[in-house]
Amino acid sequence: MFGCRFRFAAEDGVLEWWCQRGCPSGGKKAYASEEEAMRIASVLDREPRSPANILALLGGTMHREKRQPPES
Repeated sequence: MFGCRFRFAAEDGVLEWWCQRGCPSGGKKAYASEEEAMRIASVLDREPRSPANILALLGGTMHREKRQPPES
C-alpha cells in the first residue's frame, strides 16, 4: 500500500539495501573500496523531505493571504 522504504548501509566494501517496512526487497553490491561503498550508502540513505522542509532549505516560506469575507 505504501511502497518500499529502502535503507542503505555499507560494510567491508559491500553496499546493502533492504526495505524498512519488512518486504523481501533488497540486495547487495560489492565496490572496489570500503570508502566508496560508505559514500554511496550515505548519499542514498536519507529520509524523504516534506515540501515545507525543502522550502526552508531554499530560504523560502509559505504565506497565505487572509481572505476578506464577501461583502453583503
